[in-house]
Amino acid sequence: MRLQVARAAAVVTLAMMAAGGGGFAAAQESGSGISQQDLFVKEGRALPRLPGLLVTREGTVLAVAQWRKNGAGDFGNPTDIILRRGVDGGATWEERVTLYDSGADWAGGLGPIVQDRETGRIFVSFVRIPVKGHGGERGFFDSMVKNWAPFYMVTSDDDGRSWSEPYAVKIEPDAAGNFASPGNCNSGIQLASGRLVLPSWSRPKQGDGWGHARAGVIYSDDHGKTWKVGAISPEGSNESTVAAVGPLDIYLNWRHTIRGQKGRGWSRSVDGGLTFAENGFHDELVNPTVHAGVACQAYDKDGDRDVLVFTNPIGPGRSHMALRVSRDAGRTWSVPRLIYEGSAAYSDVAVLPDGKILCLYEADGYSRIRLALIDSKIFARGN
Repeated sequence: MRLQVARAAAVVTLAMMAAGGGGFAAAQESGSGISQQDLFVKEGRALPRLPGLLVTREGTVLAVAQWRKNGAGDFGNPTDIILRRGVDGGATWEERVTLYDSGADWAGGLGPIVQDRETGRIFVSFVRIPVKGHGGERGFFDSMVKNWAPFYMVTSDDDGRSWSEPYAVKIEPDAAGNFASPGNCNSGIQLASGRLVLPSWSRPKQGDGWGHARAGVIYSDDHGKTWKVGAISPEGSNESTVAAVGPLDIYLNWRHTIRGQKGRGWSRSVDGGLTFAENGFHDELVNPTVHAGVACQAYDKDGDRDVLVFTNPIGPGRSHMALRVSRDAGRTWSVPRLIYEGSAAYSDVAVLPDGKILCLYEADGYSRIRLALIDSKIFARGN
């Protein structure tokens, strides 16, 4: 079936600003409701990957990414963790800062960013991957669980102006002995109880060993001091993105490698991420083997979180970045609104206090990470 694409007005090629520019470029097509700017741009062989996006409780925009120093390779590649801080709704950006300097021997595998909105503390998570002897994806994950290896955090208590030195965190297993570490990039959530929840790479205990890495969550009930293994999605699930859809309700949307399923997968928890009560697939969400972003966009009249926004490329392949909306807490999704027609891959999405939507995404063959500002009016009912 041919995928229907609803364009925001008649979105065509957009005018872009170079990295370090002062604000959003206006879309060339008037009335499109979308403006964009580049935040991280390739320099020689070094390039940005794995975007994460957070709007803080003060309304500041934090964009975080990997800085791969020797090309695009996932492994065997020294990789820093970098950040830019935006004010005025992301119109004005401070210079790039390095949160983790990997040197020549390590790579920072970027995990989610999240804020504890009670204390104000912001967390950026990552794992340290050796440049040599990593063993590839399977070998690295096997080594982590075998050694019960820690992951790492850097934190900020001043709205992202300054950051701590990296420190190690040992995950606490659940009763079954399952292992987990932060998932790739994106952002976490905080539930009404104060619980912090991050998407994870999870390894279920199986006999004397552990199964393949899959989607899941980890959580903290003590403002990020300790982290525990939470719910785990079905085998074949992969990189995931999370949204809160009620006081204890969590919606996890995941990439997968399950044959015969063309749509993205999902899991739902009603107990704050301890277990998943439901799992399934969205036939309307294409799954071009790439990470995606999801965020709460609005609240209904009763205060429940039920309006979500979702971003991913709709193809062919890793191209045509698009945004959709769900008005039933992620049960069903609208047709996509096109953000960018060219090459596009991983993304994250967040919402400003005024309701405008931000999408941070990889573009143009991983040569840049771009931020799109989207007028939420294009998703008004009837549009």
